[in-house]
Amino acid sequence: MERGRRCVDLVECGRSDPTESDLEAFFSPGFIQPRGCLLSFGLPRFILQRHSENATIFLANPAISSGASLEDCIGPAALEHVFSAMDESRQLGRPALLFDLSLAGGTVRDVAVHLSGDELILECEPSGKPEENGRLISQLRMVIDRLRDKTDLQALFTSVVQEVKLVSGFDRVMLYRFDRNGLPKVVAEEKRPDLDEFKGHYLSIEDVPILATSQYRRTRVRVIDDVIAQEIPVVNDVRGLCPLDMSFAQFRGVSPLARAYFLSRGVRASMAVSLVVDGVLWGMIACRHYESRVVTMDERAIAKMIGEFAALQIAALIRSYRLEVTIRAHALIEHFLHNAASTLDIPSYVRSQLASLMSLVDCDDIAVWINNEWTQHKGKLAGDIIAILVAEADIRARSEIWTTEHLSAENRALHSLLPWAAGLMIIPISPQPGDYMFVFRREIIRVVNRPASVPLSQAEYSGGDVPPQLTSLRGRSDPWTTEDEEAAEQLRSALIEVMGAYRQQQLLERAEAETRQRMLNEELSHRVKNILAVVQSLVSRPPSPGRSLDDHFMALRGRIAALATAHDQVSRASDGGSLRSLLEAELAPYRLQPGTVIFEGPDLWVPGKALSIMTLLFHELATNAAKYGALSVREGRLDVRWEHNDRDKTWDIVWTETGGPLVKAAVRSGFGSVLLERAVSHELGGSASRDLRPEGAIIRVSVPDKFGSLACLVEERGSLASGGPVTKTALHSPHEPTATEPSKGVTDAHILLVEDQLLIAMEVEEALLDFGAADVTTVSSVDEGLDAMHANPPDAAVLDVNLDGKTSVGLARRLRERGVPFVFATGYMDRSMIPDEFHNVPVIRKPYATSEIVTVLGALLSASGNAIP
Repeated sequence: MERGRRCVDLVECGRSDPTESDLEAFFSPGFIQPRGCLLSFGLPRFILQRHSENATIFLANPAISSGASLEDCIGPAALEHVFSAMDESRQLGRPALLFDLSLAGGTVRDVAVHLSGDELILECEPSGKPEENGRLISQLRMVIDRLRDKTDLQALFTSVVQEVKLVSGFDRVMLYRFDRNGLPKVVAEEKRPDLDEFKGHYLSIEDVPILATSQYRRTRVRVIDDVIAQEIPVVNDVRGLCPLDMSFAQFRGVSPLARAYFLSRGVRASMAVSLVVDGVLWGMIACRHYESRVVTMDERAIAKMIGEFAALQIAALIRSYRLEVTIRAHALIEHFLHNAASTLDIPSYVRSQLASLMSLVDCDDIAVWINNEWTQHKGKLAGDIIAILVAEADIRARSEIWTTEHLSAENRALHSLLPWAAGLMIIPISPQPGDYMFVFRREIIRVVNRPASVPLSQAEYSGGDVPPQLTSLRGRSDPWTTEDEEAAEQLRSALIEVMGAYRQQQLLERAEAETRQRMLNEELSHRVKNILAVVQSLVSRPPSPGRSLDDHFMALRGRIAALATAHDQVSRASDGGSLRSLLEAELAPYRLQPGTVIFEGPDLWVPGKALSIMTLLFHELATNAAKYGALSVREGRLDVRWEHNDRDKTWDIVWTETGGPLVKAAVRSGFGSVLLERAVSHELGGSASRDLRPEGAIIRVSVPDKFGSLACLVEERGSLASGGPVTKTALHSPHEPTATEPSKGVTDAHILLVEDQLLIAMEVEEALLDFGAADVTTVSSVDEGLDAMHANPPDAAVLDVNLDGKTSVGLARRLRERGVPFVFATGYMDRSMIPDEFHNVPVIRKPYATSEIVTVLGALLSASGNAIP
């Protein structure tokens, strides 16, 4: 049924499938009720064409006959009033009322005026009692005041039926409300105490024929004084006239269908008042009396105004309720979205919120299907049922919400699997079909109030209510209301928003991961080529004038070792590291002579994320400087300075090259340019710039405070400090003295070397002997070291930390007990393998220069007094 275009006649009804003759009998019965008379005048001449048989006697005017003029029928004094009422009726589309109108023949009547096609219809009835007018108006004012105070729909319904019964005096007054399917339900009732209770009952389908009419939205009141009264025929003396459409006639006769219905109910008189809300027939006030009951025109007008005011109040309360529902839904959804903003796993978050989301729409259970996974709040469905539900959703709810309150009518197979669920709402929750929310409602049994199976004849009429036949309507849930669907639509929009953002983030992360992997692969290839190129350039560089091949070879080994350390620095990006150490590791291979590279700045600790970017950046800068810039010639110089910018809350690093070849603009942007232009801002939220001056390049990098903190780095990284001294340091290896010649402190010393790699051990052994050591005892395990220490007590020792899965810590403790100085050698980048008790023991990192071992051991022997004179 289309709401607003078709309506349900709750009072005059009989069969659910009215025929064309039934409809003609309803709209053009050819009879009127005996309350008054009817006159019909043809336009535009206003000549009487038809009239009820009682018109001449009722109006006491013998001039009333076919062909008479309007003036002859009503008198000249009433003409102006009737013409004004006709214009009013034409404008408003409903009958206009004239009270106490003086007509020809000396009669005073209440007159209803309306147009029907090209005919003017006058309905005349006895005037009400003038002394009653003041009482009725006062009563109407009080009724409206009482209804105005109601702030709840049910309270309003109850008050309406109470007031209408008080004003009209009918035995039973009911308020029907149509649900979304047009089914009428009695939501309020006021009745005579001895009558059966109808509140909460539904009208049967057989009782509700659907009539193609809009009259109940226009003529708001319909009265039947007595269903068994003898009706008056309408006389038609003009040939060729169509049956008179009496849709808006006050006295329209009772159709056979309606008469049979009322007789089956034992009803003698009735009044129906339409409740039209926002242009739609929302409900009706149905009044029933079990004796004849005449309702005067002023009483009908009062009932109509009560109905119109009640409809306005209903509309206001519905809007207020919808606003309340909307506000509540907005608050819940806003809370949902607020928490979702900080959630990475949106599907899991949605699943966890099912209990709270149930309050948006009144339901009995709720479930969600996301990423091919089913989650249900209360029950637990079998896999085959879930598959059918999802398949149904793919068909019915791919792009919009789908609801049903009668699941068995939509999908019998599904209903048989879910006998408890009669109502289902499916909400699509992703931009792309496939993810859904399912809202379930249980069956609500409707009590259907049917008329008696055999209509009573007029002779059998008992003057009382006939007990109805009560049956049950099964398989339906409460209907989904407009408020339910509006709340669901808000939820759908919110879920599509968060799910869409989640899907987009997934795609973005996948794309970023692929990009990062591609960049890493390219960078790996790039770095390997760069390392090979640097090694090739180092090997190809000729010895300095006056320097022996042995010295040149040792320097070359040291540079390659520093290059390997820099590579390790790039690979590690978890805890972070010192900016100074990073620079030293990267620039050590390019040290051509003392003073070539100068650092100036506090000890700055850089976290892992920034360290990886910084290491890549400075490696690229160092490589470029060695290939084309200041580090490519002996005369070149590099200054790296960093300081804190208190105004901008940043760490500013300036890389300045001077003394190199004339700087030329780059033909293309390399990986270093990408790091400068994008990585610093994208990864670190900082900025970078490049100034290519003829005398040398100047690179400026600024990163936020969070990517750098001052640290105490005297022996090992200690606790963070709020500040630190600015130090100016020429580049040198961490354990290599700045002197160009190694120390002679190992001369004639007995050295214990614990190393499980033979080639490394042979290289270190040879170097120690070359620098004057008396002998070197080489072993590959802790046990062999302990034996050698007893057999030939050493003056100093070199201990590899990791010996085939074991550590040399036990041997170190024995050496310390005997006062023998030693150093640790390790390939790890930190001291994690070395206990804190040895925090002051020097650590030499692999691969290392043998001159470094000689120098460090010499320093230890000198400090301990074990040096051989």
